[in-house]
Amino acid sequence: MAGFEHKYPHLFSQITLGNTVFRNRIFASPTGWQNYEAGPIFPEAAAAYYGRKAQGGAASVAVGELYVDAKRGLGGPMSAQLDDPGITGSLTRLTDAITRNGAVAVAELQHAGMFAQESQRRGNQIYGPVDMEVHGEIAH
Repeated sequence: MAGFEHKYPHLFSQITLGNTVFRNRIFASPTGWQNYEAGPIFPEAAAAYYGRKAQGGAASVAVGELYVDAKRGLGGPMSAQLDDPGITGSLTRLTDAITRNGAVAVAELQHAGMFAQESQRRGNQIYGPVDMEVHGEIAH
């Protein structure tokens, strides 16, 4: 990789954003966990997956697809729901795996909006940018 250090001289330098110190400038993109086994909680394998991203050297590891409103914004039945108290233990294991390996854990917050089929299937009103019909129901 000759010349790499010259093209990106600060890539491996520490940086502080607000009150948070990052060990370098490599930020892992958010990825969602797709292999839920026993409901929408993170299994041990998820903690290992995100921990390995941190172990690989990323300064920040983003956990993707964390739904903030299961009642009105849930896209699928097996999705991480931050408003479900049952997720706390598995989410703690996951963030511990990231921070134990030297990275900062961050989250990609999600709301499916007019595509919240699971919320709609459960009989809840869904919302989108404009009133429109979605799967035979009106999304406001």
